[in-house]
Amino acid sequence: MNSEITLHEYRLAYPNSAGIPTITQRGLIGPIMLRQRRKAVRSARRRAARERILAGGANALAWIWRRLTASAEPLGAPHVRAIRN
Repeated sequence: MNSEITLHEYRLAYPNSAGIPTITQRGLIGPIMLRQRRKAVRSARRRAARERILAGGANALAWIWRRLTASAEPLGAPHVRAIRN
């Protein structure tokens, strides 16, 4: 039979026996979560900015390549045949 209890259950049963309070009891869980959220937002903004910069360079190179390799007639242009009377 398993009679072990979790730290949370123990502290609920014996609230004055803990020498060091948990981060929830100290009121630190909110600021810690807020800090993690802000770090995630900053990281996402940096990643998006980096992707925009890299995409801009790639788009410029693709545009130059398309202009250099473009034929007189666009590749997807439909073939039109003159109708003779």
